[in-house]
Amino acid sequence: AHSAIRTRRPQLYVPWMLQAAQEPRTFYGLIARRILGLAPGFAWEREVAGEAEGAAPAETASGWRALALLQIGQRDRAEAELRRLWPAAQGNPGLSRAMLAAAREAGLTDLAAQVAELAQSNDGRPRDYDRFPLPRLEPMTGFRVDPALLYGLALQESRFDPRAVSPAGARGLMQIMPATAAYILKETGLSGGARARLHDPSFSLELAQRYLHLLTTREVVDGDLIRVLAAYNNGPGNVGRWAPNVRHQDDPFLFVESIPVGETRAFVQRVLAYSWIYASRLGLPAPSLDALAAGQFPRFGAVLTEVAEMPAPRGGR
Repeated sequence: AHSAIRTRRPQLYVPWMLQAAQEPRTFYGLIARRILGLAPGFAWEREVAGEAEGAAPAETASGWRALALLQIGQRDRAEAELRRLWPAAQGNPGLSRAMLAAAREAGLTDLAAQVAELAQSNDGRPRDYDRFPLPRLEPMTGFRVDPALLYGLALQESRFDPRAVSPAGARGLMQIMPATAAYILKETGLSGGARARLHDPSFSLELAQRYLHLLTTREVVDGDLIRVLAAYNNGPGNVGRWAPNVRHQDDPFLFVESIPVGETRAFVQRVLAYSWIYASRLGLPAPSLDALAAGQFPRFGAVLTEVAEMPAPRGGR
């Protein structure tokens, strides 16, 4: 489709774009909608649960235990009980909506995001307010990277769970390895014991934005946002080995699809899509979406490099 756009043959690319636009929360769907001039169509209004939905979890043993545990402040144990309802909630719109209401009210942001996606697949109603949550977060020194990008990274890396630990040992909200954290501290002069603070959301965000700035100065990255994200996921050394061999013909889409590591290719697409979704919710520009819609490589920090205060979100927090 992109080659047809370059040669200005709408009869070839418009059908493909219309098809992609049917998936408005994906990388290619969002780009297609921008090219076609269609609104993103997000549902940022918070859904209000009915009384029947609120009572549904108590009709199961796990749900009853979860509600009882929440009443005495045992959030972690309550979350474990709610997660046990997941198999029963598959294909059960009422139970999935009730799980969503319980997770939301308990402040279980990561669980609510997962259940919102399940509830949407069950009944077809979009729940962007919960699927793309907006917990109040801020790096230690304030935002020096587009907040929408950091929120998109946090959603992809941990679903906003500061306790997350990957099998490889990456930790916290932004899934940073202890060795990488030590490198960031050394290179940027940030003080503090890295390993002990990796589960602190503010510290994790600070490390992430400093790391993004470090990555963008690498020769193999040279300010390109796609390569910055690839390096964040796959490591700058690995990107330095495969990126020069990608024959992309100055086409960003060909470059993305030629990333040889499947996990990294999916990571880049998801984080970019999530960042555009959060830009919509925060009322911020999405320069990387505009660049890709124009067939250009997006630049890191092309428009927004420092934000002193978070804008008011659409749909509230």
